[in-house]
Amino acid sequence: MTDETEFTGDEQGKAGRGGNIPPVTSRFGAKNGNPINRKGRIGNFAQLRKLALKIGNEPLDVNSPDVTRFLALLRVMSSSRNPADRKLFLEYAVGKVKEELDVTSDGKALPSAIVQVYIPDNGRDKTDKTPA
Repeated sequence: MTDETEFTGDEQGKAGRGGNIPPVTSRFGAKNGNPINRKGRIGNFAQLRKLALKIGNEPLDVNSPDVTRFLALLRVMSSSRNPADRKLFLEYAVGKVKEELDVTSDGKALPSAIVQVYIPDNGRDKTDKTPA
């Protein structure tokens, strides 16, 4: 009898420098279209936002599924002693407060200035093309 088994790479065998041959699926790294994210970083802002919304909409307690993380965060912001937290809560709830920008100097309008720029041609611009 002859032993005609085909080597698929799943068996252990010898490779260069006396090591084992890895499986065919992982010999040359990840396949195209299947990138490996070894450090677990978020790829772009859309993925980060999707993850933040998923976490924020999770219930805080199993016994009360109506209280989400977002709701708890807003309640903490509304009762905070920090004025910046309360201002941010009001901006989320009602909208931003319009801030007036004063472009005068001590109540007087600033004078408008006209700037003239002179660029000499130094004889380079020969637009007069009349035949001689």
